[in-house]
Amino acid sequence: MHKHVAEGLSAIRFGLETDAGFDPATSKREFIIGGQGYFDLVVLPPLLQKISDIAPHITVNLKSYEDDHFTPSQVLSEREADLFLAALPISHPSIVTTQVAEEALVVVYAKNHPRLGSTLSFEQFFAEKHTALTSRRFGNYLFSSLVDQVLPARRVHYQSESMLNLMATASVTDLLCFTPKRLADMWAEKLGLQIQPLPFEIRSVPTFMCWHKAKQQDKGLIWLREQIEAILCANPQSI
Repeated sequence: MHKHVAEGLSAIRFGLETDAGFDPATSKREFIIGGQGYFDLVVLPPLLQKISDIAPHITVNLKSYEDDHFTPSQVLSEREADLFLAALPISHPSIVTTQVAEEALVVVYAKNHPRLGSTLSFEQFFAEKHTALTSRRFGNYLFSSLVDQVLPARRVHYQSESMLNLMATASVTDLLCFTPKRLADMWAEKLGLQIQPLPFEIRSVPTFMCWHKAKQQDKGLIWLREQIEAILCANPQSI
């Protein structure tokens, strides 16, 4: 009973917040996006640049959620975030989940790497030392769920919750960094990294955008979803 009452009250609160007369040019609304820290790197900067002229008074922040210390459906139901971006879909009756993009995966390493040149073989990949994400929710999903063949264990020598930290470390060491191509394209030149395809078959990482059903008709949120989807579907080099 308590659960149903709580869900009903949540729906009423969301309904009252729905901005029927939303105008991005004049709105002073603040949006909060939840998701892995990766999306803070690839979504928020181009989003802020994109809306700076058309929505000068709107504020957008990304709240990072990592590992298993949270439930995305609770984050949305309790209004901690307006939207949630994730590599895994949220399966909950009160949450709308839609796939908006796919992230191809690559490997990056320093341009002056002592043993690697302009190509990378399967044997070389697993002979070298690696960086790795400490985020269980995102990191393990990449390797365990996207590869069909049994692969040798990687020699992980540095771990971080930040993909940008992993790339920066790879740029000044002989470590290899396994990363989405979008992020590699944005930072490889600045960090002095070489981008190579992975030397084995691996599926792309899906990106899901999720929101509470009670906000389905929220015109402000519809507008924000459209801006984010346009960014995620674009070539990052053209943003």
